[in-house]
This record gives sequence, C-alpha cells and structure tokens, in this order.
Amino acid sequence: MKKEMKLEDVRMAGWGLMAGGVIFVSAVYSIQIAWGLAIALYFLSMTLLVIGLLVLRNRYSEKTGVLGGILLIGAVLGSLTSITGLVGASVDENLAFYFFAGPAVLFICLSIFGLVALYTKPLPRWNVLPVIAGLGYPIFFVAAFFVAESNGWTSWMRASKILDHALLITQGLALVGLGYILKSDV
Repeated sequence: MKKEMKLEDVRMAGWGLMAGGVIFVSAVYSIQIAWGLAIALYFLSMTLLVIGLLVLRNRYSEKTGVLGGILLIGAVLGSLTSITGLVGASVDENLAFYFFAGPAVLFICLSIFGLVALYTKPLPRWNVLPVIAGLGYPIFFVAAFFVAESNGWTSWMRASKILDHALLITQGLALVGLGYILKSDV
C-alpha cells in the first residue's frame, strides 16, 4: 500500500528541485573558475535533484506505471557514478570522468521519464518539461567528451562556451519549472 507524503514535504522537494536546477547550472559554469567550488556545487545540486526527483517519482508513479521507476534508477546510479568518480580520482586521474558522468545518468533517466510522461500525462501541465530538463547536460557531456578526446582538454573548454549556454540554461529553467509544478500540485 502506498503511503502518501506530507504536503509540506512535497512543497519542500519542489523548492529543492528548483534550487538544485539553478545550483547545477552554476556548478557547470564554475568548472572554468574553480574545481573545488564546482565539486561542492555538484554534490549540493545532486543531493537536491535526487530528493526532488524521488518525490516526483513518488507523487506521479501511479500514473506513469512501471517505467516511472526509472527516476529511482537514475537517482541511485547517477549518485553512485559520481561518488565512484570522486573517490576513484584519488587512485587514477582518469576516473574523474565518472564524477561528471553521474549527472548525465540522472538526467538521461529523467528524459526517459519525460517520454513516458508525454504518453501518460501524469503532471497537471507542461508534461514536456521532464524531457527538456533531462536533455541539456547529457548532450553537453557527450559533445564535450568527444571534443576533449579528439582535441584535448583546452579545446573542450573553448567548445563548452559555445555549447553550454543554450543547453544548460534551458535545462536549468526546465528544472525550475518542474520543481514549481511539484511544489504547486499539492
């Protein structure tokens, strides 16, 4: 039997999802300024995003069915991937890649949830937001990875200035919108 969450917890998770989106975009931009700040912001944003997405899953899982559980998979795998990358980077520098792959896993699962949401329409409005909120960083991440692999890290930094603005700001706004829907649909 499904236990209902307290309305205040759902509201707080909505606020957390909104803050997590803004902090995540800030974390991506802070990579070019300070690594320590970027790592702290990534962990803070991942924590807020995971909580928000788990509440989103809990709130709308009846309407989305089994495939709505993809948010749980994304929250667990995304977090574990990031932690593995952070811990593994102290052993092998190449494992730091996984730290940045963690959010990509989380957001890919959010996009899959969004595709399900387009079909089942669990949200009261704007059912396309999970797709938009989940696509920006994975596209940015894959593009940056291929540029970095072929042309080196400095080239990735130059390419990211071209790619990230539209993708990441749109994703951040979509995450804020998704958090707003979660917060107001109580």
